Amino acid sequence: MGDTLTLASGPVEVVLDPDGCRITSFTVGRHELLRQHDPHPMKAGWYPMVPWAGRVAHGLLRHEGIAHQLPIDHAPPHAIHGIAYTSPWTVASAESDWAVLRCALDERWPFGGVVRSDVVVRDDGVDWTITVTAGERSMPVQVGWHPWWRRHIHAGEVEFSLDAKGQWQRGPDGTTTGRLQAVTPPPWDDAFSGVTQPVTLRWPELTLEMRSDCDTWVVFTHPSDAICVEPQSGPPDAFRHAPTVIESGASFRRTVSVRVIPTRPIKPRTR
Repeated sequence: MGDTLTLASGPVEVVLDPDGCRITSFTVGRHELLRQHDPHPMKAGWYPMVPWAGRVAHGLLRHEGIAHQLPIDHAPPHAIHGIAYTSPWTVASAESDWAVLRCALDERWPFGGVVRSDVVVRDDGVDWTITVTAGERSMPVQVGWHPWWRRHIHAGEVEFSLDAKGQWQRGPDGTTTGRLQAVTPPPWDDAFSGVTQPVTLRWPELTLEMRSDCDTWVVFTHPSDAICVEPQSGPPDAFRHAPTVIESGASFRRTVSVRVIPTRPIKPRTR
């Protein structure tokens, strides 16, 4: 972690690390909402998944008849969660409650392109927009976010439920088959379609509501200390089944909004 940005409005404060464009801390008053300080880059904070989200089976990507190998170092034998969360970002501009960061996609992504991240902190939450712009050639693209919400805030444990029309079927290797099935009971490490929004997490101290223009939500409930609720612009392994492709110079944009409703009024921080 290098130099970080602290963005705040009212009782809400986030710490944003340009290394990976990761929110390392999200507090509302005295309540920290994110799991922190895990040494593995996939397992803490709240980070963007770009230019793909979830797993790509065996890291194999085919585009315009050519096969490309993506890195599989963090979840072998599959590629996972893109490369932006382990890339350096540049702070393009920032004020006390917002920041714009940029990232050039490096040689791990064979198509080039750039990513823009707009993070806006409000009195009641955070809005985060990711925009991917293709370089000199067309490319498949996918966008998502991976927050590690704490399962416990002080003594209270989160309550979570999901209303979805379908669940993406997982094959024996853990990647999706491209087919939808009925929603199974938790625990989950699964992707869902037709999700009713807002997606809500409730602790005794506060309620958190998530909304996004993404059409897929991945939910990971296995950890004893955290729960991941991840909006994505398509299911895991979408590059194999139904890729979104943008042409040279074109952009693809998605947004997630988080709103926090405290059980009791929280005073703005004194700064």
